[in-house]
Amino acid sequence: MLIVEDGSGLPNANAYVNIAWVEEYLVGDHLQAFTALTELKKEAVIIVATRYIDGVYPWKGKRKTLEQSLSWPRVEVVIEGFTITGVPSAVMRAVAEAVSLSIDNPDGLFNADNDRIVVAEKVDTLSQTYLYGKQAGKETITKFEVLDKVLKGLYRLDTNSSSVGCSKVVRV
Repeated sequence: MLIVEDGSGLPNANAYVNIAWVEEYLVGDHLQAFTALTELKKEAVIIVATRYIDGVYPWKGKRKTLEQSLSWPRVEVVIEGFTITGVPSAVMRAVAEAVSLSIDNPDGLFNADNDRIVVAEKVDTLSQTYLYGKQAGKETITKFEVLDKVLKGLYRLDTNSSSVGCSKVVRV
């Protein structure tokens, strides 16, 4: 069941947006793909997108209450002189973008293979070499960068990577 944060710091909230909000935000093929889902699947996708946004970003400020289940609302967050209260619209937009990304990407939001192409492959020793979009001269914005741009100013910058949500996973 979808329980949307109302800005007060609900102890049982599991989403920043409801189905209607996502349907108003999305356009074109993304909207069509979302509306084709069942109500239960829509809720599940929104909850997963919220968890992703909540868990990946090192937010500025502090949680408003100890009991709240999500990261927002927060206190002590000031952007361009404005004190942020409740759930920022940027967080809501990022969740809708993450919903769209999760529908488009069969591997889901937690896939680290964001925008890579194989440039070398060696079958005998099972070796592959990857080149990522920007390295290949492609002017692309990765899925993580899209979310980073929507949420710009709300999270602390990590100087170790260009994208907050991207990490390299090596399976043995």
